Amino acid sequence: MQKIVLVFVDSELDLSTILQQFRKKYTVKIISGKQWGKIQIAKILLLSGYVAGVVTTSIKFLGIAKFAKRYSSAAVISLVFSPLVGRKSLIHEFVGVSDYILTNSQQWIDNLGIYGKRFVIDQRNVNTLQLLEIERPSQGLKDISSHFSISKKKAFAYQYFWWKQHYKPCDGGNYFLFLDAQSQKICIDDNPIHKMIETKTLPYKVNYISSCKCKHKISVALQIHMYYPEFAAELCHYLKQVKYGIDVFISTTAKDNISLIQDSFKDYRGGNVHVEMVENRGRNISAFISMAKKYKSYEYIGHVHTKKSKDLTQRSSDAWRNFLFRHLLSPGAFHTILNLFVQNKKLGLLFPEDPRLPGWSSQKNMDLARQVMAKIDPSFDLPRHIEFPIGAMFWAKCEALQPLFDLQLQPQYFPQEPIGIDGTLAHAIERLFPCICESAGFRWGTIKVSNVNMPKLRRKRKKIYET
Repeated sequence: MQKIVLVFVDSELDLSTILQQFRKKYTVKIISGKQWGKIQIAKILLLSGYVAGVVTTSIKFLGIAKFAKRYSSAAVISLVFSPLVGRKSLIHEFVGVSDYILTNSQQWIDNLGIYGKRFVIDQRNVNTLQLLEIERPSQGLKDISSHFSISKKKAFAYQYFWWKQHYKPCDGGNYFLFLDAQSQKICIDDNPIHKMIETKTLPYKVNYISSCKCKHKISVALQIHMYYPEFAAELCHYLKQVKYGIDVFISTTAKDNISLIQDSFKDYRGGNVHVEMVENRGRNISAFISMAKKYKSYEYIGHVHTKKSKDLTQRSSDAWRNFLFRHLLSPGAFHTILNLFVQNKKLGLLFPEDPRLPGWSSQKNMDLARQVMAKIDPSFDLPRHIEFPIGAMFWAKCEALQPLFDLQLQPQYFPQEPIGIDGTLAHAIERLFPCICESAGFRWGTIKVSNVNMPKLRRKRKKIYET
């Protein structure tokens, strides 16, 4: 496989002449400074050994330059087209991590000697790039594994604890699931991520949207938990755009919300709309289960809710909700999902492809999940690593989730509000949907809208009060 040169840009720069030289030998990937998720994936690729060089165009990318210098064999090349500004210590640090500096700024050329950097390339003489040996000598990934008191075979999985959340190197690239499936075939000195990408042996299938409308007439229902009725109009708009017969079952936790929701859906002509009040326990999971008898006769059931995470900033919460809605309710995604179900009779569950890898998150989630699966299928071996619909929104074949409905879990089984962000029965069941699907004899997969990426989620700052 051809090696990659990662180019990080934060503004509209004309890099065509320079990048043309790199493209003669490498695959060039351009990453914007605003694409936070791709920057995290770039770090994983750096560790995988696929990246030959990292090109930065600003001091803003000092972090990724440091990461490449310390944990990979990739060369760090800095393109500088503006005068020296800011703190000298920061500039000195930036220059220190750069293997090569390309500039057309006379101020940089005059001052680089101060920072001990002798090798300077004038941008006007771009042919000099042909003489560069991009990869600098380094021991690479094996040197990193020595930092951990675990076997080299599994060291790679722990190298991603630099971040609070893990990220996949590519769509469908859950490297934890890959290791579980391939553990007997991977040598001690192999880099499993490198092998996964090279062999394209992904642990599950990612389905990309198409423009083909579903021409099959099948019974479809959508269950919406509407804790926040202010999003009713937005969801109704999505369903109108789909232009397919969908009966809608809406749950809410307050009587006052019922009239607001009914008013928002009064112009909906795609199917019947039923609104019902439920107890405020178990959030959307409990509501979805409690209304199961109403859509039990349908072939396929979708589930969404008016997500608004109180521990996230409003901007992050809105972006996450938009990401999930567009993957499940936009016309292209919806019709692709229905076509996939019709074409694959053993497909039981589809949910958005999310780049994050939270896994079980806590031992309590896993313990509660074991208790639930023991009642559904005592012989089912709960996996150590999982992939699941993060945010608990999906489309499913009703038959695939029937084992969950048969449990008839009542609202009183769920803790009273307020609850934490993790460690409850609802969080355990959220992680069990693919396992329940498998225990019923069905497969699962993910759906991906190419131009819709998972945003960076920012948590609210906690206020500290003096006493």
